[in-house]
Amino acid sequence: MQGSTYWLLDLDPVLGMPTQIWILPSQNVTPRRAPDSRNLVDYYSYRSSGGDERFRPEQIIHFRYPDLRDPY
Repeated sequence: MQGSTYWLLDLDPVLGMPTQIWILPSQNVTPRRAPDSRNLVDYYSYRSSGGDERFRPEQIIHFRYPDLRDPY
């Protein structure tokens, strides 16, 4: 998805604060939504040579630079 950047947060299990931030290649990340879900994003799917991996929405920061000519 062009215009998007994704950060993966490595969260401390006790404090819940980020200990590391990893930049994910945007061409390998897809926001996913379960059928009949009320959530905007249920999980993020990350594809790599090791296979698919799922991340919870609270683990990902999604930056988006929208195209004002085509907001959809």
